[in-house]
Amino acid sequence: MIQLPPDGLDEETEGAWLDHVAEHVAEFHRNAYAVVLIDDGGRRDRLTARLAALGVPPLPEADATAESLRTHGAASASAPVSAPKI
Repeated sequence: MIQLPPDGLDEETEGAWLDHVAEHVAEFHRNAYAVVLIDDGGRRDRLTARLAALGVPPLPEADATAESLRTHGAASASAPVSAPKI
């Protein structure tokens, strides 16, 4: 799990955080890992733009339930999943 930046950060800090997230996601994508976005919608566009610059298509969205993550191939059927809504 890679955490998106919390609310309340200044624009420069949030941008640097999203750049870092995008670089990690791009590496996972290059190595064929399943990656989904769990977000309240507040950062999707900014993250998607950064991913596109790295050649990564928009991420599928999931909610923070084990069932949803399994549907997207991001969790094994037996692994418990706990994720805060970000």
